Amino acid sequence: MDIGSHIKYLRNKAHFSQEEMADQLGISQAAYGDIEKKKGDIHFDRLCKIAGILNVSFNDLLPEDAKEFALDPQTEQKKPMETKISALEIEVRELKDMLLRLQNKLIDRLDPLH
Repeated sequence: MDIGSHIKYLRNKAHFSQEEMADQLGISQAAYGDIEKKKGDIHFDRLCKIAGILNVSFNDLLPEDAKEFALDPQTEQKKPMETKISALEIEVRELKDMLLRLQNKLIDRLDPLH
């Protein structure tokens, strides 16, 4: 199974539509469909966002036989995905924590009696 098919499997398992995924990623539904069809390379940052939306680890996002290469967003060079999994999982956790803190601040500002 390729990575696009595995992402589709996980999306269906999580009961998300392509449109919902595209909205959360800030891309068009057609662009998201291309991810599942594996048209072109998928950037690490996009894979991290997909993993977060689907509530799976970055490692779980990759099928066992899909330890392929992806573009490193900083260098635009192809790198084996498994070499950055740990660092990216940490980064995703940090981003989730930051978003939760921002969400709580927004709630406090909108509803001070909360």
